Amino acid sequence: RQAEAALAAQSAGRVRRATQAQSGARARIEVVQQTLEEAKKAIRAVPKRNFEELRLLKNPPECVRIPLEAAVVMVRPHVGKVNWTEVQTALRDSKFIPDILNFDGRGWTQDAKDKVEELLRSPAWNLDDISRSSRVAGPIAMWVHT
Repeated sequence: RQAEAALAAQSAGRVRRATQAQSGARARIEVVQQTLEEAKKAIRAVPKRNFEELRLLKNPPECVRIPLEAAVVMVRPHVGKVNWTEVQTALRDSKFIPDILNFDGRGWTQDAKDKVEELLRSPAWNLDDISRSSRVAGPIAMWVHT
């Protein structure tokens, strides 16, 4: 009987810890989903002319270029090496912003994930600096980061 009682207590403790972990995970997921929705709302709020002005830049600052390159890698993983020319092409495409807003990540390749991780490790990747630098790059960086 003592063994049964000890086993029951041990089992109850495991269930309690699992329930707490599950609760914590749900809370983190909720925060991420809320942040993602805020990023999407901010992207929708950017006037189209801002995207056009950005597209016309010949050599944007790194803190503007990097988040946009990351977004292109995410929604267009079939594009090999992403550079500013590829970003300009994407910004010209009327489907680019809807592709960002509807992105679900299921078609993401490991190569694309690795490229985005590399961009996120860039010294120029600082959400505050990016947001101050560009009304377009800020919300897109928040979306990529989420």
